[in-house]
Amino acid sequence: MASHLKKSYATLEERVAQRTEELTALNSVAAVVSRSLDLNRILADGLTKTIEVLDMDAGAVFRIDPETGGVILVEQQGLSPEMAGLIQHLDVKISVIAEVLARRRPVARRVADYPPSPLREVMIKDGLVTVVSIPLMAQETVLGAINVTGRAPIWPTAEALEAPAAIGQQIGVAMDNARLYNQSVEYARQMEAARQAAEEARAIAEAANAAKSDFLANISH
Repeated sequence: MASHLKKSYATLEERVAQRTEELTALNSVAAVVSRSLDLNRILADGLTKTIEVLDMDAGAVFRIDPETGGVILVEQQGLSPEMAGLIQHLDVKISVIAEVLARRRPVARRVADYPPSPLREVMIKDGLVTVVSIPLMAQETVLGAINVTGRAPIWPTAEALEAPAAIGQQIGVAMDNARLYNQSVEYARQMEAARQAAEEARAIAEAANAAKSDFLANISH
């Protein structure tokens, strides 16, 4: 019984430590999101924390191109140069992201289960075994995904995916906020350009009226 209790306490301590690490990572990302509009920093920090929480070796952040439906690499850590070059513009059909788009929740896949493609060949060449894809969501829309990958045969449980899923939601909100901010900046720029054009037009009209008045005054004189 003492041995069983000792083992139970050890398991409990391990779960508490893991949960503490997950919450620390989530709070770190939330803090960055709340105080920064620097999307590049947010994406880099979120990717780092997701790799750490899932005990993976490398990863990448992708955004969905709304015009083509493809995925575009925006941040990566720990990938080989060959892999990073290959996934600059990734065909979503050969990626686990296709399943993420359909299910709107984290998805894990073994590299061996990928369809035959140059992507699969390079992943095997780099010794990668497992891939986990986390949706970046805002207002029920998938804006992109964080893909993390490792060389160990780790298969995350549903509980282990909770914190990365929350990180994905935080980053999705940050991406949407950045989009809205950029729209606001562009709208302000357009309004300022319109104001300046109106000022110039008014100045030209006033100059024309002044010239007309001078001309009529000269004629009358």
